[in-house]
Amino acid sequence: MLMSFLEGLALGMAVSIVNHLLTLRVLYRSPPGKIKSRLFGVYVLRHALNILTLFLVYKDFYVLIGAGLGLVSVKSYLFVKFLVKGKG
Repeated sequence: MLMSFLEGLALGMAVSIVNHLLTLRVLYRSPPGKIKSRLFGVYVLRHALNILTLFLVYKDFYVLIGAGLGLVSVKSYLFVKFLVKGKG
């Protein structure tokens, strides 16, 4: 039970980090005129990866809960980090 949850948490965090890195890559490597259209493509890709991740683990409840928390945890961490720095 605990190992299944931790496996799901690790998988969710890994996918969430990849999602974040994809967004940063588009933001820093795209020319100013194409950022909006490329960000939309990355947005669709990120959600497809999230849905695929949850679909792959839906049979095991504890892995599913861990993956869901892992997908949300990196976003929450970045949000709190942004607020603490005082830029928010």
